[in-house]
Amino acid sequence: MNPNNKAINLVQSNFKTIETILFIAVLAALFMKILHVPFSGMLLVLTLGTLSTCYFFLANAAPQEGENVKMVLFTNRILYLGCSIATIGFLFVIQSWPSARMFLFVGSGLVLIAGVVCIKMQLKMNMVRWLTILVVAAFFLFTSKETLIKLNINRAHVQSVQE
Repeated sequence: MNPNNKAINLVQSNFKTIETILFIAVLAALFMKILHVPFSGMLLVLTLGTLSTCYFFLANAAPQEGENVKMVLFTNRILYLGCSIATIGFLFVIQSWPSARMFLFVGSGLVLIAGVVCIKMQLKMNMVRWLTILVVAAFFLFTSKETLIKLNINRAHVQSVQE
């Protein structure tokens, strides 16, 4: 842990709890958005933005002491920056904001690179986290906008109904 940065230490020491709470909040906000509950979009922006910020803080966190400290630090930075960028990409897709696909490509690409390096170097890494990011990114990348509209995930549906 880095003794000079209290915010990173706070996020790093409580990350599993913070990530679980934010993940449940994201799922709840997404469900509310599908049901067209007012202000659910703002809740999605808040929860996904906070989750992305936590991932960004963890990209700068010092790894635990052990062998390959430089390689672990490098893969952690790549992994958590990728998770942060991909999370912003999820938000952009759900809110129908421009450049969503770019965020998804860059974020999932970084996560994939970090995953391959971790497997090749046999580094200890939470595979569930990066596989989840990759699966959700692949879903959003390869699902058409019309399908997202039918699932009531994309905001374009609400705009076309109001017009």
